[in-house]
Amino acid sequence: GTRSNADGTPNPVGDYLKPPFQYSTAVDRNGDGLIRTSRGLTNILSWLNGGGVDSNGGVSTAEDECIINYTRVTGSGARTVAVDANNDVWVGGLNDQDHEKLSGVSGNPIAGTQFNSGAGGYGGFMDASGILWSARGGSGLMRFVPNAVPPPAGTWTITAPSDGYGLGFDSVGGFVWHSALSGNALYKINPATGAVMATYSHGNYYAQGVTVDKIGNIWVAHSLIGGYTTVGHVRTDGTLVGNVSLGADGSGPTGVAVDANGKIWVACYYSNTAKRIDPAAGLIGGGGFPIGAVDMTVSLGGGASPYNYSDMTGSVLFGALFQGSWTVVRDSGVAATEWGKVWMTKSTPANTSLSLQVRAADNQAALTSQLFVPATDGVSFCGAGVVGRYIEIRVNLSGHAPTQTSPILYDLTVAQCDSVAPTASATYTPLASGYVATLGATDNCDSSPDIFVKESAGATPFQAGPFNPGAKLVVRVNPNQAPFFRPAASGPYIGTLQVRNLPNMYATDTAGNTSPTVPCHP
Repeated sequence: GTRSNADGTPNPVGDYLKPPFQYSTAVDRNGDGLIRTSRGLTNILSWLNGGGVDSNGGVSTAEDECIINYTRVTGSGARTVAVDANNDVWVGGLNDQDHEKLSGVSGNPIAGTQFNSGAGGYGGFMDASGILWSARGGSGLMRFVPNAVPPPAGTWTITAPSDGYGLGFDSVGGFVWHSALSGNALYKINPATGAVMATYSHGNYYAQGVTVDKIGNIWVAHSLIGGYTTVGHVRTDGTLVGNVSLGADGSGPTGVAVDANGKIWVACYYSNTAKRIDPAAGLIGGGGFPIGAVDMTVSLGGGASPYNYSDMTGSVLFGALFQGSWTVVRDSGVAATEWGKVWMTKSTPANTSLSLQVRAADNQAALTSQLFVPATDGVSFCGAGVVGRYIEIRVNLSGHAPTQTSPILYDLTVAQCDSVAPTASATYTPLASGYVATLGATDNCDSSPDIFVKESAGATPFQAGPFNPGAKLVVRVNPNQAPFFRPAASGPYIGTLQVRNLPNMYATDTAGNTSPTVPCHP
């Protein structure tokens, strides 16, 4: 958008953002057509919370309209935040080990998903199989398998020692890697069972964050405890390659993560810096691999104290399963259109998925103020309030990282709601004995394949199509062959076209009789 004043005039230091937006999930709560939001550091807008109206959740009194959700969760001292393949969020509390799932659409807790395993709550992630891992709190590392239909929320096991700290996912081998805070221990864990398969050294006594790159390297932050200035480099077969020196201005490494270019970032708590490591640089270490070397230092300013123990680049999220979305807007040309169904032509190999969300508004710019509504492929959502001239459809794609398998969206069709029954009928009289009569239909809408032909009473319709707009379907029938419906011995034969999802569809018989046109249907 464009920074502006309250009246919409452009101002680079204004308190508002003016559409059009390339992308936005913000809600225009006061309906002024603008999004009021902070300009950045130190520019904090008020949140009065008069009468405690937002104390238990909600953002009604927050001036910043880019704050779209505030949710009170079950867990105390919430630290674990993990996103699943449905874009829902699991949250866990370090103080009490209470966990629950929040809706990725509304931000609200999902009933029946609350549980307490006595473990976890510090850091966590979802692996490629949809299993939640949560570290540090309570009795050890938690491995939790959610139930598809709660309650109960799911089942869990506790694995690895209770001093575990960092968590990483190996998208090449499919293993979970877990550092111990003390004792120079790095655990390799079987995600299918939670069992510790091996324990390796990582080059220092203390450790915090862990990340695994795409070429078989594990990187271990050597902890703010003691003010260490190194990052351990281990191969996934357990070979200790060596320690990367961060230098005097790299004291207290805590978080470590891989970026999209395969380089390693480290947050250095005591020196207020971020360091970037080139894995291909440095001296040759164990196994004949480069140890790695710092190729960039970023000063974050006094008092920054960067911690970033968890997934600061998204490497865990997108290493466990890669996700994306495709969004399209369509115009019905008519205000207050009620939309009712979306179909996908798709390919979803094992462990991949496609899901749909929709929202509508009479003004395209107003779409950003509407919440997305979940939709199911080919299932009507009439009555769900998806009303407006413009519909925005978001297709969420989730792939499977270890196998590098992706879903494919080939085509998308959308229809609006209508109350008229989707059937066109025409009567035709047989020609001379043995001749063929016809029942035709013209599609003036689209290339949907949803034309169904029924040629006798009680017969099962068969699907015909697809047809391009303006194309004509001709059904030829021989009146001397059963089974065709003939009300009287000398009367006409009856044919029926059952038409679905095609507006302006009509049937015509050989005598030129034409049925009423059929509007579009979900």
